[in-house]
Amino acid sequence: MMFTSSASMKVFISAALVATLGLSACASQSSSSQSSSSQSASTESASAGASSTNAAEAPAADKPKAQNEESVVVLDGEWVQSNRSDDQNYMTATIEDNTMTITYHLGDDTTATFWTGTVASGSGNFSWESESIATEEQQAELLRSLDKTKHFTYEDGTISFPMTMMGVTRTIKLVRA
Repeated sequence: MMFTSSASMKVFISAALVATLGLSACASQSSSSQSSSSQSASTESASAGASSTNAAEAPAADKPKAQNEESVVVLDGEWVQSNRSDDQNYMTATIEDNTMTITYHLGDDTTATFWTGTVASGSGNFSWESESIATEEQQAELLRSLDKTKHFTYEDGTISFPMTMMGVTRTIKLVRA
């Protein structure tokens, strides 16, 4: 795709991201969405915290081993957004060697990196704080998250994380590709 100016590229990217997030162009819907998203995010955070597993919580010797102890979930591989609003604008993730890279797919042939960060392991359903490992050069990319950390949850085969754009937060859900 060829752009005649940086302004036309920004308009295209903005429109594609709005489609990715399923945002409405209407400001009144946007503010009501923000309110319900905030409530939803609070509920999700509370439930994620209740079910989180963190290896640093207690030494392995202090944890009793159950007969049917759950095995560690292997997240390596390709993931694709399951709650996308169309087939042209969505997100994917690649997880390899405890690193996650999340990519926007905008239109037919445009991609941009949203997140590069660490991945934690766990068993059953768990959550983790991913630390950004983007270089200074990568942090300057137009569509990259500027967050130092980002909260992820793995639950029943789905990785989810909150993404905020234009004051509206939406939970992005990724499933194995």
